[in-house]
Amino acid sequence: MTNLIEKLAFVLRCAFYLPHYLLMSVHPRKKVIKNEILRYCSQILYSNDQGLKAFLKVMAQIPDFRSLYFSRVGTWGILLKPFTSVRVNLHLFTPDDRIGEGLLLHHAFSTAILSRQIGKNCEVWQCVTIGKSKSEPGLDATPLLGSNVKISAGAIVIGKITIGDNSIIGAGSLITKDVPQNVTVVGNPAYIIRRDGERVNERL
Repeated sequence: MTNLIEKLAFVLRCAFYLPHYLLMSVHPRKKVIKNEILRYCSQILYSNDQGLKAFLKVMAQIPDFRSLYFSRVGTWGILLKPFTSVRVNLHLFTPDDRIGEGLLLHHAFSTAILSRQIGKNCEVWQCVTIGKSKSEPGLDATPLLGSNVKISAGAIVIGKITIGDNSIIGAGSLITKDVPQNVTVVGNPAYIIRRDGERVNERL
């Protein structure tokens, strides 16, 4: 009986997101959103679902994606957003046209993201701060994230710096300097522990 009730509740939740699917279907950025749905489906839900089924499953189960969805659709979603729960304390301040396709947000509560550019297929975990180190107007004083960058839980990335493509910022790290491509950086003060797949111990 419990399983039946849970399945019924899930079906009702999915039906609630049908208007969101219709909005996506006519939105100029629908291709980006569809590709992100498949990415969330495969990497977070470990599912190979496609199309409407994938959309409803991701929307119903992942509040982080719902936050990203409303960033993508912008003012088009103004009527739906008040009735849709999103990830609490996830602050996605970066303008949508500066966020590359494929951003994955992993249970990103207590996370603030203000970046002058985010590359493709980046990943951000919970309790991360990406933003300014000074009170300067605009986005110039914020970090630039390359493509395939991973920012682990609790990391702080601040200032007018660049995080190179394919780099990983370890959990709890404080990053205030440029990070080269293809490295793993940890600690406070931060240092490089892996470069191009090889173990190293280098100052940042």
